[in-house]
Amino acid sequence: MPHPAPVDARSRPHTIVLGLGNPVRRDDGVGLAVAEAVRESLTDAPLPGVEVAISTRAGFETIDLLHGCVHAVIVDCLDVPHPKPGRVRRLDLNAVAGAPRLVDAHGLSLPLAFRLAERLGIPMPTQVEILGVEAADCLTLGETLTPAVQAAVIPLARNILVRLALACKRQAVARKAASHRARIARTPSDPPVGPFQPLHATRTHDGAPAVRG
Repeated sequence: MPHPAPVDARSRPHTIVLGLGNPVRRDDGVGLAVAEAVRESLTDAPLPGVEVAISTRAGFETIDLLHGCVHAVIVDCLDVPHPKPGRVRRLDLNAVAGAPRLVDAHGLSLPLAFRLAERLGIPMPTQVEILGVEAADCLTLGETLTPAVQAAVIPLARNILVRLALACKRQAVARKAASHRARIARTPSDPPVGPFQPLHATRTHDGAPAVRG
């Protein structure tokens, strides 16, 4: 098996918001809608190191979209029994039941994608947040979300943006502190003090004492 091409971390964003979904199956497109809402907000008020991506397939494409990033926020719909449409659940990387593309039985599930990338030496995010929005209807063909799920899109997008903005501030403070420590480390120390020189008392021309080193 050929070795993967090296990844230049400088060319990849620190954080990626990935929306997953099917745009023609009603609530199955909620992840795409949330990602687009985040993208629109970032157009007006960018956050350094944050980018948005969407995917209708996931699987192997997940590796292409996430590799080289440090932090990933993944949004998908949740098709579960007895749902409360619009409710957001935080999922674990190894427990993504109900998220169609993350547990794709005919393709590559998200946990398997991460394990495959690890075996291939492809760096993947070490911080992964998975947000599932409970759906009312993922079977009917249509490009509109049901009302309860549509109502959850903007609040969830805002919540993601607020948390990412706080994370960016913390990163900026950490970089500033590291830069300050580096400057201190580069500053030359004070020159060493030479040997002690005794002071000698003398007399001035008018007889007053004077001190010289």
